[in-house]
This record gives sequence, structure tokens and C-alpha cells, in this order.
Amino acid sequence: MAEKKENTKAMPEVVYTVEEYAENPQVLGVSEDIIRTAFAKAGIREATQSTAKKLVDTFRKKEV
Repeated sequence: MAEKKENTKAMPEVVYTVEEYAENPQVLGVSEDIIRTAFAKAGIREATQSTAKKLVDTFRKKEV
């Protein structure tokens, strides 16, 4: 009997703009202001959810 190979390709993550994250801040668990500032400081206009989460977390943990 022949074995069936499963398609193991992962679905690519969806890329959202900073405006979309700012309109739905609960996705990243922070306020709209933090999202906008973190993206602006990084010079990024769009990102996947995992990248955006890392970006915001790094921004929040920065010492001033």
C-alpha cells in the first residue's frame, strides 16, 4: 500500500498595516499609542502579527 505524503507547507502569515493594528490594539495587548510609537521608532509600516508582537514587546521593555 502506498503512503500518502501530507502537505506540510505552513500557511504564510498575513501582513497588517500599523493602522490596522492601531484600530484593534487588543490583538497585541497594548494601547493604540504604543503600537503607533513602536512602529514609528522602528520605521516599519506593516508587519505580521508575530513580528508586530516582538516589536511592541521590545519597545515596551526599553529602558529610558
